[in-house]
Amino acid sequence: MKKIEIKIEDYSATGSGVGRVEDLVYFVDKTVVGDKILAEIIKKKKNYAIAKKIDIIEKSPLRIKSDCKYFEQCGGCSFRNISYNDSLEFKKNYAKDILKKFADIKNLNIEIEGMYEPYYYRNHVQLKIKDKKIGYFNKQSNNIIDIDDCLIAPRNTREFIKVLKKYPNGFIEIGIRENNLGEYMIILVGKDEPKNLNTISQKLLEIGAKSIYFSKRRKNGHRYSDEITFLAGEKNFYDSFCDIKVKVSPKSFLQTNRIQAEKIYNQAINFLELKNIDTFTDIYCGMGIMTLMGAKLCKKGAGIESSKSAIADANFNKALNAIENVKFYAQKAEIYLERNKIDSKKIILDPPRKGCDKLVLDRIIDSNCEKLAYISCNVATLARDLKILKSSFEIKNLKLYDMFPFTAHTECIALLERK
Repeated sequence: MKKIEIKIEDYSATGSGVGRVEDLVYFVDKTVVGDKILAEIIKKKKNYAIAKKIDIIEKSPLRIKSDCKYFEQCGGCSFRNISYNDSLEFKKNYAKDILKKFADIKNLNIEIEGMYEPYYYRNHVQLKIKDKKIGYFNKQSNNIIDIDDCLIAPRNTREFIKVLKKYPNGFIEIGIRENNLGEYMIILVGKDEPKNLNTISQKLLEIGAKSIYFSKRRKNGHRYSDEITFLAGEKNFYDSFCDIKVKVSPKSFLQTNRIQAEKIYNQAINFLELKNIDTFTDIYCGMGIMTLMGAKLCKKGAGIESSKSAIADANFNKALNAIENVKFYAQKAEIYLERNKIDSKKIILDPPRKGCDKLVLDRIIDSNCEKLAYISCNVATLARDLKILKSSFEIKNLKLYDMFPFTAHTECIALLERK
């Protein structure tokens, strides 16, 4: 393949280095702004090319030695070759550029809140298993990077890896969940239920697992299949966010960074300034943590979510926390709002990466909503939606949170008030 010299000038939305040679944009993984590199072209299109770093001709003054021995091969992190503060600065500037370009937001003082200790922050990871290798995929292939520890995974991950390497037994994946008490749920994934599960389960219990499940190989991109079998330990597994106790199943969706998630949840509720005479609606509510938080402060709350299993979890958590003044609706937000009028003056929006359906935004604009807290994991779709909402709302505050340190992802929360 052809080799080329590239000067890295910026980062892409996914954290790859970006350079330009003869009016063609090149994306090169694991590079740093300021690097001059020798690269091999992997794929070339009309408007861009993807290249692989072969050698560093001149090191960027921002470049540091990675603290992870797997970083160059692993696809889990993007920014372990610059300081944590420099990664935060990039994320902040990237978000500000996107918000200015697509939503004309340029006068807000936007800051990012990082983590004091950005290590072992994930409370859920899924590791691939093949040929006695356990780890993550290489970013540019389906090859598994064999690891014995991970600096962003739950702390006890290394111990579980040791057991699975000793007893691979045909598994293709292991899921590890950690709750607020430092207890662990293990989900073993395989094509068919392997033999000797009792032996493996016992070994896992001995090193800290509290609940162990087996899931058949998943389909259609879901985390785990519907065919899940409880194996050992305690069947019921609980967690807590912002004093809301929740029951967790293998397929439950929870934010994977507890520390930052609790900051965001509290910020959203504080933005709304809920009082005991208020009603509020949580759109895209998931398993209802923020809905229940808000309901404790106001007259009544409502949560809307398309996932029936998430709504089942939300209703269970409602009873678990003895909170009665809230209702949950298992429908797509756009379908529910097409048939029902919003009667709440205060709303939380927390959509998936694709952002809100246009009908949802139109219904909010036409409602009596006075305050809106919009949480987003994708600044590009946030900017698109804020541009629409700006016709009726003023953006009073916008803050960024580093939900996934050492990756390119950023969580945003905006406060909007009716003009």
